[in-house]
Amino acid sequence: MKTQPRFNWQLWGWPLGLGLLTLLGLLLALVADGWADLLASAALAVLPTVAVVFGLRGRRRRDSSG
Repeated sequence: MKTQPRFNWQLWGWPLGLGLLTLLGLLLALVADGWADLLASAALAVLPTVAVVFGLRGRRRRDSSG
């Protein structure tokens, strides 16, 4: 008997969340003005910030291991 494959939220939760946040930032930047521009900038800044933080964390871990 085959089991139904389940969606793995532990694996895909963060990438999906970051993708949706980026999409929200892009849409806000296209259609809104004023305070929404600040919100769009903050939403679009999250992805590169996360990438830099995790990139530096991985580099430090590799440098200290050998």
